[in-house]
Amino acid sequence: MEKEQALQLFYKHAIRRDAPAVRLRALSEEIVKRTGGLPLALEVIGSFLHGKSEYTWKATLQKLKIVPNNEVEFKLRISYDALEHEQQQMFLDIACLFSWKDKKTVAHMWEDQYKFSPEADIEVLQLLSLIKIGEDNMLRMHDQLRDLGRGIVRQENPKDPGKQSRLWGDEAVDVLLNNQMMAMKLKVLDLSYCKELARTPDLSPFCNLERLNLRDCERLQVIDPSIGKLKHLASLNMTDCHFVKELPKQLDSKEMSLELVIDGTSIKKLPTLDGLMKLETLSANNCACLTQVSSSISHLVCVWIES
Repeated sequence: MEKEQALQLFYKHAIRRDAPAVRLRALSEEIVKRTGGLPLALEVIGSFLHGKSEYTWKATLQKLKIVPNNEVEFKLRISYDALEHEQQQMFLDIACLFSWKDKKTVAHMWEDQYKFSPEADIEVLQLLSLIKIGEDNMLRMHDQLRDLGRGIVRQENPKDPGKQSRLWGDEAVDVLLNNQMMAMKLKVLDLSYCKELARTPDLSPFCNLERLNLRDCERLQVIDPSIGKLKHLASLNMTDCHFVKELPKQLDSKEMSLELVIDGTSIKKLPTLDGLMKLETLSANNCACLTQVSSSISHLVCVWIES
């Protein structure tokens, strides 16, 4: 990014106007130089410095001076290190587990965990440009910030992921499958965005699983038949699993009402659903291959089908 453009981006987040006070102008130019003109670093560090004292600006510059120009994550970590403990935990939760998750749902979880409303802390993360919240109320995080958070968690125990505070993706499945007690207690399994997952693992160890999220597993083709053993399954999300062409015949949900989301899949037809009388919600938007829908869906509470 050109120097003047970089300065304007930094000013936008650090001082929220076109130019700083004279005493901060030289500092601004030096900070921009030390970020290498990287837009994300300018936004995050600028947001962190907004409203801070000149002393904090100078201290931040000193930290940037000892970080090599190509070490973007170290520069971004300056803002992470300045967070309060609970805010750091929320940042790591989003980086590892909750990016592209509904803010309201995640906030309820945090409220249960921390015993106070997380709204103020969510706002801090947003003001520091560490997260964004879209019009759809989804929590979003830049890939480099996500990688920063996941790197911090991996450093907790690089040799034994099972002892890390958070697990995600294929690594989470491997750990859980090797720990039967942990698998039996699990109620939510989020495998979203697992780019290499072509077939779900044997799901039978997760006998109390209530929610299975396979969103955007771009190579997924097969749902293991063991899903039929998940008698407590209440939600199955396969959004944008483009290579999934059929629902598993073993899918049954007689114990609980089921929410089924197959948006953006290549599923060609829905089953008769006679064996899925507890199916309550069906979403099948952007299913270009879907040509056959059974009349038995008339009992559903909510249906969204749009090609």
